[in-house]
Order: sequence, then structure tokens, then C-alpha cells
Amino acid sequence: MVSTPREWPTFEILLDEVEKCKRKFQAFSLTPIPRTKNKRPDKLAECSRSALRWLGRDVAVFTCDPAGGFDDKACNNYCKTQGYPGGYCGGPVVAEPDKKNCICKSKHKM
Repeated sequence: MVSTPREWPTFEILLDEVEKCKRKFQAFSLTPIPRTKNKRPDKLAECSRSALRWLGRDVAVFTCDPAGGFDDKACNNYCKTQGYPGGYCGGPVVAEPDKKNCICKSKHKM
């Protein structure tokens, strides 16, 4: 990867960092490990990549009129249409008794 960077375009932005790190050590080598022999770290990396999809998302918060009530179904539908598959209503804290806010979140467990 380091000796033939054109073959690894995905890692091109990291090559400068690799070069800086290499200069700090007398010996440096990279050894490829097949995914089949690296299952736990591979699963961790997979989970972190799926979590990154949500990092750039805005959290939609709806405040309802205290006299007008709260429409859970409408809020849930909105959250789902905005790409939050686990959209749900529950306020800043799910245990909040009066449910005055609707927050679109992902229920995806990592």
C-alpha cells in the first residue's frame, strides 16, 4: 500500500500521516491480515463505519403547542421519511412524562 499508493486511492489521504510515522521509527513494516483471521477488529470497524452515516445528520426537534397535544404518529412518520429508520418520539429524555418534543433518532444499536 505504501510502496504503490496509486493502487490504494482510498488511503491516499492517509499516506502523509503514514510517512510522518515511518520517520519516527528505525524499522517499519505493514503486514496484511486476512479478514477471516481478524474477525473481531473487522466487526468493530464495520460497526464504526455504519455509525458514521449518522454523525453528519441534524437532529430534528419538534416542539408542540402545550394546548394542542402531541401527535406521536406524525412525528414518527416524519422522522422515517427523513432517513431515520428508527425514528421515534420521546423528548430529550425518553422518560420525560409530558412528551413536549419529538426527536428523530436512530434506534440502530452499535
